[in-house]
Amino acid sequence: MESVEDALIPRAAQEILGSRFSHFPRLRWTKQIFAACVVTLILVGKTSFQEEPRALAIRRKPPGLRLWEPLGDCDSSGRLHFREALHRNLGGFGPDDGEESIVYRLTGENGTEVEMVLVALNQDFNPWHAKKMGIRDGFAVLSTVASSQLVANVSFRDPETRDPMILPQFALSFYDMNWKHKVDSKKVVRVLDVSGNWTDAIRSNDSSVDVHQNMNAGSIVLSASERAEALDGPSDPKNLSPEHLKRSVSVRFSNLQSFKLQLETGERDNHQLFQFTPEAALLCSTPTGRTAAISIPNRWLEKPLAEDRGQIGLRADGSAFQQWFVARGDVVDKGDQLYSVMDSGSLRIVPSPAYGQVVEMLSDLLPGDVLKPGMRLMIIQRRSRILWSTLGWIMAGCGCAGVLIAAAWCGSYSPAEPPPLVLDEDDFLVLEFRTPTGWMQTGVWKHQPLGLGFHKSLPAIVAFVGEEAGRSGVLEGDELVRLGTEKLGLRPIRSKSYDEFWSQLSGLVSQLPELPRLMLEFETVGGRSRMLEWKTKPLGLAFGKTPVVMEVHEEALHMNVRVGDKLTGYGMDKNMLLPVEGKPFDEVLNDIHGHMADFPTAVRMICVFELPDKSLREFMWHARPLGLSFGTASPPVVSKVERPADVKGIKEGYILRRFGSDYRSLEATEDQSTSKILADMQKFANLLPDATMQDVKEW
Repeated sequence: MESVEDALIPRAAQEILGSRFSHFPRLRWTKQIFAACVVTLILVGKTSFQEEPRALAIRRKPPGLRLWEPLGDCDSSGRLHFREALHRNLGGFGPDDGEESIVYRLTGENGTEVEMVLVALNQDFNPWHAKKMGIRDGFAVLSTVASSQLVANVSFRDPETRDPMILPQFALSFYDMNWKHKVDSKKVVRVLDVSGNWTDAIRSNDSSVDVHQNMNAGSIVLSASERAEALDGPSDPKNLSPEHLKRSVSVRFSNLQSFKLQLETGERDNHQLFQFTPEAALLCSTPTGRTAAISIPNRWLEKPLAEDRGQIGLRADGSAFQQWFVARGDVVDKGDQLYSVMDSGSLRIVPSPAYGQVVEMLSDLLPGDVLKPGMRLMIIQRRSRILWSTLGWIMAGCGCAGVLIAAAWCGSYSPAEPPPLVLDEDDFLVLEFRTPTGWMQTGVWKHQPLGLGFHKSLPAIVAFVGEEAGRSGVLEGDELVRLGTEKLGLRPIRSKSYDEFWSQLSGLVSQLPELPRLMLEFETVGGRSRMLEWKTKPLGLAFGKTPVVMEVHEEALHMNVRVGDKLTGYGMDKNMLLPVEGKPFDEVLNDIHGHMADFPTAVRMICVFELPDKSLREFMWHARPLGLSFGTASPPVVSKVERPADVKGIKEGYILRRFGSDYRSLEATEDQSTSKILADMQKFANLLPDATMQDVKEW
């Protein structure tokens, strides 16, 4: 009769195992089922009793401050609008005489009257047609000319007594924040030194206006985020089209006494008109097909994050925020990436200082927000690994027991260890890197040396890229994550220390053959002997029927060879050169090119520019210098052209769109800072050999 235990074991398994199954003790299946229930209870308990994140930070209300309700209904009783321009003589440019200011009269739906006074503070303010500044179709209009700006103090006063006034609530909307397509110029508006508080900025959810806060200065910066064709100016602030809403932004204030308003015009622009009204147009306008509005709060009015006992607060250091890599509630390990900031033109990743859970964070930070030093950005609740590590060992023990039982059934089993990484004669070293933007870059090495230097800690971050590694596409700041060979594949880096990692990597590199080279000896026009070394192809020199150099191409520009120099010897070793004299020169050239056939190709830098007619054109360099200077716009615009760039046909005004090498390419986009783009561009330029200015001028 079949026992209960036999009934629980599949008959097919008994038939396959045969008599060998009977040699092992009968398994107590009831105990195993009990153990499985215990493990299930542990997992359910871990999930059920996991610490809940704390509530989001709430906004605080300082004494006496009246806050707007975020995205509340538009209240017409408190709205103001421009009635007239009482006085126009901003900066002393007229057309009126007297006080150097422009004064607007504002009236409300409830009969309130306020005078808004603007006084220019900067000496270099230069308006475009001062007579046109004032009020037009309900909009206040100010203007500046190219490369000019207006820094104005804005205050409010009683029309009768002229005493200063404090407005409980006030709003200011800016319109047509455009980025001119043809001249690469955009409007920039800054609100700073607010006496009172600005509470939030409002834009549409498909807005083309960037809003950045500088938490060091307590200011807010408004600018266009994308190029667009020009629109006719808005005609009615109460009825904006969806396109005009997309280019508009509102800033709301509470307990406002005064503030400074800075209006900037681009370098390559003729002039800019700035239109604004004293109302929250993004809430009060009623266009057809209006999209939803988004409120960006002033983070000074949020309750500061504070850590309790057992928590860690991560503080800002005055850099510009870029991106979050985690969300509220995530569990992070020590060293995990939390967020990135732009510091002195370079991207920096901030790691987690400990194992724990993210319980609070300023999740609504925007890329480009300048952070106040010491400001808490995130709170991490420390968590202990002891209990769960113990349970993990228990579960692991159960798993090992199950493996042993299975091995007893099916025979001995031991997982094969991966073979050690050894390079055969026809095998290559392969390294995989993670770039700062998250892309994976793979490089192949066929010869030594490696040509890479790393910061002496893990993870392995590239600190130096030499000429030998230029063909891998690796740049400074990349992180090495896997290494291996072409035959055995890639394996993650599991080294416990930097020394262990470097020992493994250098051991693999030592198995590669030496990089081949070619030695050429020249007799200069002045009669001196010169020995030069080639490690890449092509040769970059042109000869006639004799060993006299007829042309020097850009690939050999850095070798300091001159037209008229005579080739006298060649070979792999400088002490064993073969003479050129006495041999047919065609045979000499065939020997040289045959020897260079297996050489790696020289690194070249490739840049793609947008021309004035919107077409794209590619230019290449084999040596430094590039001969280019750029302005401050993003993406960079060529401002000065020297040799050798002028010989290549590059002109001032060309816009950099893409740059890199044959092995890696980066885009130059509007959402990147100019300093970041030029810093990345310099990394590629550093891979090129140096040519002297004399070589460049003679080329």
